[in-house]
Amino acid sequence: MMGHRNLLVCLLCLIPALAHAAVSCTVTATGVAFGTYDPASAANGSSAGTITVFCSGASSASYTITLSTGAGGTFAPRAMPSGANNLKYNLYTSAADTQVWGDGSGNSISFSGSMSSIGQSGQSQSYTVYGLLPQSQFAAPGAYMDTITVTLNY
Repeated sequence: MMGHRNLLVCLLCLIPALAHAAVSCTVTATGVAFGTYDPASAANGSSAGTITVFCSGASSASYTITLSTGAGGTFAPRAMPSGANNLKYNLYTSAADTQVWGDGSGNSISFSGSMSSIGQSGQSQSYTVYGLLPQSQFAAPGAYMDTITVTLNY
């Protein structure tokens, strides 16, 4: 009977330690705003936004950030609608505009990251999203916008 009582005490002591080891992460993002688009311009439109991951409660965390296709339904390329009209654009993981940031399908890639020494107070890491709006798209005047969903898996 004494052995069972000691075992019970030890199991109860482990519960708070397991609760403190859990990691909690959130993601926030700022938009990629291209501004006024001139279809006659010789230069592509470019802009950047930021995705910030905040984690707390653990010593380390690994995560993956994915971006949706938006209204166009595809990564090749994404499309910003204004009524029945669209402007083609895309979002990239670097300023070189070579790897489309998506979910790993359709020639896109997801982005993996990690943090160590997080602790209870937490830690954040920010990533730049690079947007490219190709030149010479003769679309009707209007307000073009798209909504991209950022998903954080950890």
